[in-house]
Amino acid sequence: MTCNHKWRSYKKRLKKNFLVNENERNPLESYSYLEKTALQKFKERISSTEFQDISEKARMSSMCNTNPARVGPHGYRGNKAKWEQEKASGQLPSQLYEIKSERSLDYVLGRRSENESGSKIIPPNMEPIVKKLMDVQKEISEGDLLLVPGEDLLTKAIGPEHPSRTRAVGHDIGLRKGMQGLDKKKRNVVDKDVVSKMQAQLNETKTQLAELRAMLAKQESRNQVPNNVCFAVQNNSSCSTSTLDALNTIKVYVF
Repeated sequence: MTCNHKWRSYKKRLKKNFLVNENERNPLESYSYLEKTALQKFKERISSTEFQDISEKARMSSMCNTNPARVGPHGYRGNKAKWEQEKASGQLPSQLYEIKSERSLDYVLGRRSENESGSKIIPPNMEPIVKKLMDVQKEISEGDLLLVPGEDLLTKAIGPEHPSRTRAVGHDIGLRKGMQGLDKKKRNVVDKDVVSKMQAQLNETKTQLAELRAMLAKQESRNQVPNNVCFAVQNNSSCSTSTLDALNTIKVYVF
């Protein structure tokens, strides 16, 4: 758990147990290191209209998450060892063993709920996702579906990842660290000497073309084309294209 999580949990506990309770208690009895002025400012802040609006917006947003993770404060990484024991001992439902992607399996295991007896079960709203994962896994195993870099079983089943985070891995792990087989982008190294030589050749070519255009313009005015000049130009309109028009179709490409 990060310092950020600890700090948020502390403020949440302080607010719930002391500041918004009907039988309001004095938090200084439990947290003697708190300053009265800082405590008063905190109480005023959580009682403000702005804070209440933000809190309500966050509450409504969380209600839209129909498949929340139930991994607790330990997160995915803190539950890995326990899940590995369940998997090795055969405690998981049989259909989950068909999912070969470790990240996809962790996504499902982290969203299980407890029944009345305290056993972990797959909630009804997760069953369509589990079925989709199994169907996509079958296509991959049979060779009917090929994955490209940046894709895996989970992204194929439920869609691409959001920026700066990776599902079923951890909140502080980005996409390139969280997904196997996704390499960092490699920058193309450009040789400055090569670029300078290419630029010089391009400038020389432009100069030659300008001289050639001037010569052709002079010849056009005399209604004749020198016999020692020829062009390899594709004419898409007609065979009567003038020499200047043909010259305009010449393009210089630099690779």
